[in-house]
Amino acid sequence: MKRFKKYLVRSLLVLLAIALTMTVIATIWYFSNRVAIFEATDALTNHDSFVDPEVGQQTLETLRQRLLQLRRDENHPAVSVCLAQNGKVLWSEAQGLANIEANVNATRQTQFPIGSVSKPITATAAMLLIEQGKMSLDDKVESLVPEFPKKSHSITVRQLLSHQAGIRHYKMAWKPPWFTEMGINQHYESIEASLSLFADDPLAFAPDSKFQYTTFGYTLLSAAMENAAGDTFLNLMHTSLFEPLAMTSTLADDRNSRPESRSTDYMSTFDGWVVRLPETDSSCKWGGGVFLSTPDDLARFGIAVLKDQIISAESRKLMFEPRTTSDGQVNPQHYGLGWRSGKLQLDTGPDQFVQIVHHGGTSVGAQCVLLLVPDSEIVVAICANSYTGGSGDLLRAAASFAKQFIGKE
Repeated sequence: MKRFKKYLVRSLLVLLAIALTMTVIATIWYFSNRVAIFEATDALTNHDSFVDPEVGQQTLETLRQRLLQLRRDENHPAVSVCLAQNGKVLWSEAQGLANIEANVNATRQTQFPIGSVSKPITATAAMLLIEQGKMSLDDKVESLVPEFPKKSHSITVRQLLSHQAGIRHYKMAWKPPWFTEMGINQHYESIEASLSLFADDPLAFAPDSKFQYTTFGYTLLSAAMENAAGDTFLNLMHTSLFEPLAMTSTLADDRNSRPESRSTDYMSTFDGWVVRLPETDSSCKWGGGVFLSTPDDLARFGIAVLKDQIISAESRKLMFEPRTTSDGQVNPQHYGLGWRSGKLQLDTGPDQFVQIVHHGGTSVGAQCVLLLVPDSEIVVAICANSYTGGSGDLLRAAASFAKQFIGKE
């Protein structure tokens, strides 16, 4: 018993020493790297914008003030937004600094990592392959990706699209300041190579019995799409979506060939500063989080979705419809095939709502959201170049922007 107590005390002391060491390292790193945003520049007044004549001056002032409030409240060095209705861009604007240290202003051409907003884009390309007869929603992944080890249950394309396949998400890893696999800085030359991160892990649950959001599930989906199309994933995305929709600023965030117009990665802190983050590599995420884009490009994509320019109305409705788990309950995120579905309460009354579909994206040093209001044909895309803990702040701002135009079709 005494030996056990001594062992326990020693173990606790070791853990305490490790915790203190990590705290000291993190503190030194933080104070060495933090930057004050608004003291460094007059970027509060810097903006690059396009405004359609249909947008009244009072509405424009309301939009700009809300965008500025988003920057102030959440400590984003730069934010960029695009709002379109009925297939036409009404307002596009970038505020702030794409790079604080070099004093580089953000423009409408600044490219941001969009994180998981990659997922509805990838899912749309998958649905296009399905419409072309190259794969089906109920195809087994083991037949599409034979190099992926067989699991205790078969997995379908439908289950991967809806995060109900049982593939795990990021796990803990020594990748400060994240301490999860989100911060991986290892480059994978191919999707097949990146599958090694999770290929040997068991399923977290029987497919469709639960819901677990997972970027790695979309990595596996990307491999299935490659094999079904007989083309590389990135070339497939370019030829099926980016080129036809003139999404000229959307591409893979390849650390070996990053464009000069890419935003710099920061993290907001509790005391109103930001810290520049270490470099990471997105090549393990592929269809779940590999892309750079601009709000203008994302608006083009959203317009094409609502106008059924890429896939059929039937496929679009299927993507928007939340899936149920095997107990008959709608999954907790109301997730369909690449999109979350919800309701937006209007200011006209407590029981006045409109349907929305949306997806947020969080990457190392950037956040993004894409919001669609189908009944009003409104698309809102927002990108920012700091991590604040999640994209909820951007979603709330996008909803407030959309409200300015609902009912004005």
